[in-house]
Amino acid sequence: MKEELQRWMEHAEAIVVVGIGNPMRRDDYVGVKVVQDLTGKTPGNVMLIESDTIPESSIETIIAFKPNRILLIDAGALGLKPGAAVFKESTTVLGPTGSAVSTHALPLKLFCEYLERLIQAKIGLLIVQPANTDFGEGLSEHVSKAAEDLTAILLEILTYPKETFLMELNEIQPSQLYISARKLDHVMEHFASKPSLMGPIPIKQLGNRIVFVDGHTRALAALLHRFPKVPVYWEEEELDWEAYETCIGWCVDEGIYTIADLKNRVISHREYQKLWYEKCTKMQRELEAKRKRRL
Repeated sequence: MKEELQRWMEHAEAIVVVGIGNPMRRDDYVGVKVVQDLTGKTPGNVMLIESDTIPESSIETIIAFKPNRILLIDAGALGLKPGAAVFKESTTVLGPTGSAVSTHALPLKLFCEYLERLIQAKIGLLIVQPANTDFGEGLSEHVSKAAEDLTAILLEILTYPKETFLMELNEIQPSQLYISARKLDHVMEHFASKPSLMGPIPIKQLGNRIVFVDGHTRALAALLHRFPKVPVYWEEEELDWEAYETCIGWCVDEGIYTIADLKNRVISHREYQKLWYEKCTKMQRELEAKRKRRL
């Protein structure tokens, strides 16, 4: 589940985490408990909301924050052992028939549908199997442990890497050829209202170059807003650096050495998918075939 959450959180500029639950219904309170335990420990691009029920009263606040990820944490009947938790995107859990595993199924479905109409944000659900939702206070043993584990996972994902620093944009080599206009429009709007909340961008030293591992759209938005530097951190995960080297080679061949060189390579999202995603997919297949031949 941690890996699923990490993938879902990729490219998140602003995140809202909503804990849902009734404090007088034992394990039903688990979502609020997690949010309470996160309070004061998350960065400025994360908004935390405690809600006894579905947070209709917080909709305007959520919209004003302009998130591109909204995570709802709730208790739900999963048919699993007490304390078991699953992560699902809202479209998976809250299907067209209105069915849902959440203990607040129908209002939760309506809330998600309403938000999706108002803002461009991915909505995900963390659902925890309760042991006891009878009248009373306090979480059961298994669900209390689940709340602790989920808090630890979310803190690791939501908290910026410790060693972040500012770096000149013109010192970082891009590793992609194009920028999606749709993504740029969204980031520009968010950046204009809250530039201080822009998350740090991962970078990596490859050979004699420092390269963007991700965050090209955010970097271009910063440049267009006349910010000469951006917050960055060193990428420590072991990614497919051979593929990155290939992408950097493409950039060099096209004369792309800084993020400013991508200003005139902003294209429609459909073109972006065709020209960039398809190119990268083909490259990955070729690399995999080459690696198999090496064996």
